[in-house]
Amino acid sequence: ANQGGTTIIIITHDMNLVAKYCNEIMVMDEGEVVFFGSRGELCRNISSIRSRSLVLPEIYELVKILNEREGFQVPEVYTVEGFVSSVEVR
Repeated sequence: ANQGGTTIIIITHDMNLVAKYCNEIMVMDEGEVVFFGSRGELCRNISSIRSRSLVLPEIYELVKILNEREGFQVPEVYTVEGFVSSVEVR
């Protein structure tokens, strides 16, 4: 749901911008919709989406690598700010 009932449409190739501000995402390739869904669905299914220009934000990739290692459990985050606020350093 959008706050205040306002919808803003952003057209961009910048996945960091998408990760930071977009709740629902539509990906088009050669004029055809190849994906429509949430930020998490996009990130989890990026390999099956037919688009040559999509590159996930580096922080999302870092979290994925950390979660594959034993002893790490980082929540799914899409921005550096989200990472910093969700990780506790001991």
